[in-house]
Amino acid sequence: MKFRLVTLLSLTIAAPVVSQTKWFKYESNPVLDHGPVGSWDDVGVFISSVIVEKGIYRAWYTGEDGKNRRIGYATSRDGLSWKKHPSPVLDIGIDASWEAEHVIVPDVIFTGSQYVMWYSGVLFLVSNIGYAVSDDGIHWSRAE
Repeated sequence: MKFRLVTLLSLTIAAPVVSQTKWFKYESNPVLDHGPVGSWDDVGVFISSVIVEKGIYRAWYTGEDGKNRRIGYATSRDGLSWKKHPSPVLDIGIDASWEAEHVIVPDVIFTGSQYVMWYSGVLFLVSNIGYAVSDDGIHWSRAE
């Protein structure tokens, strides 16, 4: 019995994929401004995480008061006009904890049953990553 060895040559040609997106600055910026003097976010706000759930934009952001940074929350129907929650949704940790100076840069997902957040905590310029969960995106429990 004779066997015939057949070699197949596959030739793949790589072609560059060109994708072009033009971004335009929204004329009515900023869409989320810092808070009033004396508030927990009166120095600045830094957007970190936005998800859309049932037609509502939900944003978790870092707010700064000049001393500490905390995590805030805002909602919008169109992504342009935002309503802030009045206080931080994740505050700094207790004195001497790994997150006693700042809690910053939240990244939030919705798992279908709860919100999950990864964030950075800072103490003496040392950053670590923390984890928290929430049923409503506002009241958070840190993982032990």
